[in-house]
Amino acid sequence: LIQTGDRLQGYGTILEDGIDIPATATGTISEDGINLDVKMAKKDYRLDMSLVKSELEGSYELYDSETLSENGNATASRSNV
Repeated sequence: LIQTGDRLQGYGTILEDGIDIPATATGTISEDGINLDVKMAKKDYRLDMSLVKSELEGSYELYDSETLSENGNATASRSNV
């Protein structure tokens, strides 16, 4: 992800069933966390994450062909790679 002011954008892949699927991400960042939309071929993830200690914690919604198909909790941390 690349940050410009309070805006985030980037691209990468999401591993799903052993296959790398191209994805793009856009969102915003604040002192408390991030809101991120991750778009793939027919699926979109919407994440609302808050900074808790050194990790991001929050919720996600998964839309399949613009229909909410799943939601739940999400966590994220920085990779040491």
